[in-house]
Order: sequence, then C-alpha cells, then structure tokens
Amino acid sequence: MRRAPALLLIAISTAAARPPAPAPMPVAEPVVTDRDAARLLSGEYPHETARIKGDWKAADDAGTRRICADSGPQSQERRIAVCTSPPTHATVEPQIDLFVLRAGGTRRDPTQLRTRYRGIDARGVDARMGDVGFLALGPSDTGFVVTRHDVTSMPRRATQTLYAEIGGELRDLLVVTSVVSNRGSCTPATSRHCRKRLLELECTLQADATTVDNGFYALQVQVSGTRRGDTVERSIPIPRDAYGYRVSARELKTRGCDVDS
Repeated sequence: MRRAPALLLIAISTAAARPPAPAPMPVAEPVVTDRDAARLLSGEYPHETARIKGDWKAADDAGTRRICADSGPQSQERRIAVCTSPPTHATVEPQIDLFVLRAGGTRRDPTQLRTRYRGIDARGVDARMGDVGFLALGPSDTGFVVTRHDVTSMPRRATQTLYAEIGGELRDLLVVTSVVSNRGSCTPATSRHCRKRLLELECTLQADATTVDNGFYALQVQVSGTRRGDTVERSIPIPRDAYGYRVSARELKTRGCDVDS
C-alpha cells in the first residue's frame, strides 16, 4: 500500500514528459486557379485558346478578346470579364462577357462554371485600361461595374453602370456620371472667368463594409475635384430598397458629377 503514491507519481511524471499531440494541419480550400479559368473559358469560346494575360484571337475573324477584369485565383468563386474588340472593318459593337467560376467542394472536384452573362454593351469601354471591375455589395454579393467614356461631348464625361445578379439575371441597378471635365475649353491660368467655369470632378462608387443592412453594405458616391472654381470633397449616400439602389437625380446634379456645364 505504501508504494501506491510512488507509482502514481511516476505515472504523472511520465504523462507530463510526453510531447503534446501535434495540431491538425489546416485543410486547404479548393481554389479556382488560372489553369481552371483558362480551361473553362476555352470551352466557352469554341476553337479558341483563352489566355489569362494578353489578347487572344477570336474564331471566325471576330476580332480579339482579353480578360479585362479578374477577381484572381481564390477559393469559392472567381469572377472574370472578357472584352471582345471586333475588327476595325466590322459593324458589330464591342461586347463584354461575364463569367462566375465556382471551385469544387474538395481539391479533387473540378472547377465549374456557375453562370455566364454575355453580350454586355462595351461601347466607350477601354478594355486595355481595365474599365471593368467588381464592387462588393455585401458579405456574399458582388456587383459588376462598367465605365464608359464619351470624349466627343464637352464637357467630356464618363459614366459608371453598376450591374448585379438578381433572380438569376444580370440587371443594371445604377448609372452615375463618374467623370466630368471641361478642361481645354479655355485657359484657366490666364482667365478668371475660365477659372470660375472650370469643371474637373471625379465621382467614385464605394461600398462601406463596416455597415451591413439586410446583407448589403452601405453604398456612396465619393466626389472630389473642382467645380466652378471651388474645391469639392464630399460623399453622397446611396440608399438601397427592395428594388435596388436609389439616389436623387437632383442631388447628383447639384452635388455630384451630373452637372450640365
């Protein structure tokens, strides 16, 4: 009976001397890789070899294509926009195709195409400069933003159109003027009247990820630049309702970039 405490002490010492069990290795999430994306895009454009970087030739002399927006290799879903520029002699308009690729449930499952939206109007879009992008609208919702330029008017303008998936369809929810400029119509450095007329504004759609309402972030237009000689730096909130985003046209005209002249 006297040996029991000694044996218990030896057992405790032995257990304490054992190294701790190694922590389990984290399981890597399946990722939509560049190879997956190129494979699926090549299947979407028969007889073509899609490329992640640079242009590739479209079949049947339909011009050239390039990826003009890419959310990049990542788990769950990857969004890719492909811009098609027709030949110079063609009468068809440039277009944008949007693809959403979904990673498999495990690393062995193949990446699949979740959805596609084809034939978005790309007139005024500079595909090489990346006038196509994505905007997080909520923790599990991403919008698609297209910027179109009109350099023939004065003042010169650019507009941003926000698209989003609603009920399995891609809908345009909001259009705002993103750039307005009359620089070049006169010489502000030597003319006080010209300085008072000067317009040089940028309006950028932004999402505030710190504020979530019914699964969506708060949206705003960030305004900066010069308006009729005054420096401008402000934001315009964009409320969301059951039908999408709504913002007063009057407010965009008086405080944003929708100013006439």
